[in-house]
Amino acid sequence: MKGLVAAWVAAIFAALVATSAAAQSAFPTRTVKFIVPFPGGGINDVLARIIGDKLQAKWGQPVVIENKTGAGGNIGADLAYQSEPDGYTLLLSPPGPLAINQTRSTGISPTNRKTSCRSRWSARCRTSSSCARSCR
Repeated sequence: MKGLVAAWVAAIFAALVATSAAAQSAFPTRTVKFIVPFPGGGINDVLARIIGDKLQAKWGQPVVIENKTGAGGNIGADLAYQSEPDGYTLLLSPPGPLAINQTRSTGISPTNRKTSCRSRWSARCRTSSSCARSCR
């Protein structure tokens, strides 16, 4: 666990050093938002708050941590994906919502999963005489 935290801190530090060396214009000019797709109090939330405090001190702009939980991290990852691509919304997440869940998911929102699953089941099973209902 300590190795994972150390790896995250090293990656963020490397990103900060790389951006400061590039001599860009003043960034940020407004509030930066960290999206954490897991509940508060967990390791992802704690790490985001530690990094947020360091970035706030360095940038002089507020850094807000938003916990958007649900669907194995997909809700928070989707929110980050839908945000403006201006660099003011960051996602701090383990690989699950970014890689594994995307290969298992069909893009169905949690509210209509049951009806979508039934329609897929009926379309898939119309021609088959023995079909297991796996989508209940």
